[in-house]
Amino acid sequence: MNPLQLALATLVFALLTQFLSTWLLVHRLLIRSGERGLYLTLAGGMLALAVKHARALELLLSTGLYDLEQAVLSAVTALCLGYASFLLARR
Repeated sequence: MNPLQLALATLVFALLTQFLSTWLLVHRLLIRSGERGLYLTLAGGMLALAVKHARALELLLSTGLYDLEQAVLSAVTALCLGYASFLLARR
């Protein structure tokens, strides 16, 4: 697997993880009425990160420019925040 393919795979993973985390937090926002501000703020932050990942993915696909270190860090960040969202939604 060359670095371009690795960057593509990690950015797709980061994007999907951020969208799923956002969906989970919005779902909890609609169910729980007491903590709406917390879930709304976190969902907005997750959505902003998902847009960042989408822009990096679009840059990679349209021009071929990529930063492997940024792509890997984005995937690790998305995984950590997704896990934190899951734990928050379970409580």
